[in-house]
Amino acid sequence: MPDVVVEYRPDESRFVATVTGRDEVAFLEVDTGKSVWSFTHTAVPPSLAGSGVGSALVAGALDHARKLGVKVIPHCPFVAAYVRRHPEALDLVPDRFRHLVEDGA
Repeated sequence: MPDVVVEYRPDESRFVATVTGRDEVAFLEVDTGKSVWSFTHTAVPPSLAGSGVGSALVAGALDHARKLGVKVIPHCPFVAAYVRRHPEALDLVPDRFRHLVEDGA
């Protein structure tokens, strides 16, 4: 996996992943609330697809949410799939939104 740096940019309502030596960025859009954030859309350029950048982006965003003590609603299918594959992150999803993570959702 390339060297990925994930940064939260609240003024842009997104997390951004940059890769050392590359101009392209991946991003995860977020709607923030006081105690619950909604992860709405992830975009990874085709040139970075399959390299683990998207997963690093989601992992970084989830870590940030955990540090802040906020819950996450995975409206983005990529985020839901990540949480499905990483059940250690399921505690960040409120019970009433866990159906978004279930297989086939």
